[in-house]
Order: sequence, then structure tokens, then C-alpha cells
Amino acid sequence: MNLLLGDKVRFLNENLEGTVTSLKAQGLVGVTIEDDFEITVQAREIVVVERNVLQTSEHKSVAVAEPPKVVQGLKPGLYWVITEEAGQFHVQMTNTCSYPYLFTVYRKGITAIELVAEGHLSSMEYRTLAHTKGREPEKWGQFDAFFLPLRNLPSTLPQPLKSTLELQAQDLSKPATKLGEKPAWILDMNARKAELQTEKTVPEPKTKEGQQLPAAPNLEKPAGVVDLHAQALGLEGLDGDAILKAQMETFHRNLELAIAWQMPSIVFIHGVGSGVLKNLVYLAVRGHKHIRTYREADHARYGYGALQIDLKNT
Repeated sequence: MNLLLGDKVRFLNENLEGTVTSLKAQGLVGVTIEDDFEITVQAREIVVVERNVLQTSEHKSVAVAEPPKVVQGLKPGLYWVITEEAGQFHVQMTNTCSYPYLFTVYRKGITAIELVAEGHLSSMEYRTLAHTKGREPEKWGQFDAFFLPLRNLPSTLPQPLKSTLELQAQDLSKPATKLGEKPAWILDMNARKAELQTEKTVPEPKTKEGQQLPAAPNLEKPAGVVDLHAQALGLEGLDGDAILKAQMETFHRNLELAIAWQMPSIVFIHGVGSGVLKNLVYLAVRGHKHIRTYREADHARYGYGALQIDLKNT
């Protein structure tokens, strides 16, 4: 059965329910749970409990939720995408990998640097960064993007990527392709990546046999205990949805860093509360290829609101 927008669903392996609010490629769907927080899961991990009866033509199923064909043909990676419409250019980016990234994008102008966007870029997702005027890309400024992969794969250490986009007029003289009816330029971020300098204070991780592994450039070593409480993260004053998103981004980032540093274990304090954050954290670690075991952390030290994760990479 294909899923439809608006379907009420239940997670097969977690005590969570929600509503299908977005359809993605490769069998992925976005499910919004309480507090209006959307999480991305495989369609096979949920079951419909109440079908959306408004099955009009605008309700697409997972089977037809595909990116443009020109993007489907790209090898897995991160891409800058420039499109032109009515004399205006749109600066975008897309992720054709099977896993998401945490990202931050800055634009460097003549006199200032501004934060353009930050957050979570899912597989096959587009993200618009800026709308420009005229065919003078020299005036757009320089875009610097920083990415950290969030991989649940038996792969090598997660390597961050920095890519810079700084165009000249001749770069836009002839469109490389089209997205729909729009002229488009698609630029591989790996071809435009900038070197990330390894901090001298960061040791090169080693295996048990002493063989050196690639250093983790610009990756700070996380604390052995990460407190996800809103107060500890300085999130007071934000609404519930923003707090939960920031908490999960902090969780994912520190878990990836712990894997990169080959830490034996890491503890996350999620608290008790309503249980929403705890459920999301447990959902994220279930089946993770880099995790050996996970369990409630020592009650005497952390109470009943903490999770200890033991990693495989030691």
C-alpha cells in the first residue's frame, strides 16, 4: 500500500504515532509527531492506522515522489544548483547521497559575512539559499558551505566537507542543463571543495594494531557526557519544535564526532519529561551500524533520564 500525505501512521518498533507530511525519494517519508516535529523514516518502518480519505490528484504516493531526472543521473554527492527564471537566479544545493548531512552555509560579501542557512539536508532534498538579481555573479558574494554526514552505514570515518561557490560571469554564459523549463547549472561540491586544515592539537586516531587512520579535520572531540536539556544547550525562549530540532541536531553531531574520534562510549542525558526526546534518541540508535550496544546509563550518576552508547570502532 502506497503512503499518502495526511495518513495517520504508527511506528512498528517504537511507541510513536504521527502523520505523513512529506514524501521523499528512495522509500523515505517524513512523519510529523507531537510538537510538530518531523522525522524521516523508511516507509517499511511504519504502518497506516487511518487512511487519508481525501485522495485527490495532489496527494502523491511514495512511488512517484522522485527528484528531477537530471538529478537522478548524478553520482551520489553534494551539488550546487543554480537556476534562472525571468532574469533572476536562484542559488540552491542538493544532496544525492543516501544519508543526510548537518550543514551551515555562509555568504561572504564585500563588508560582512552573513549566515545564510543551517540545519539538516536529507537525501534527495533541495534547499534554496538565495535569490539574486541580474547576470553579475561577482556581486552575489562567496558562498561557503560546511557539511558533516550523519551516516548509519558500515563505512569509513565521517569526513566533513567544505565547499566554496564563487562564480564569474563567464560561468553562466551557457546553461549546462535544464530543470523542468528552467536553465540550470549543476556544480559538484567535491570539485569545489576547500582544504580543511587539521588542528595541530588534534591527535590522529589509531586502531588497536597501531595503524594510523585518516585524521578527522576540524572535528572537536565531544565530551563523554552530553546534556541535551534545553537549559544546558542555551535554548530557553525557543518554542518546543525549535528546541527539539536543536536537541536532535546536537545528539547526531556528537554521536558522529564520537565515532570519528573512536571513543569507546558516550552518554546522552535526555531527561524524563514527556518522553518525546527519549523516543527520538532511541529511534536514532536502533540498528545503527557503528553502535555495539545501548542501555540506560548508571542511575546513581545520571538518574533515569540518560542513555549510554557503546561504539564498535574501538
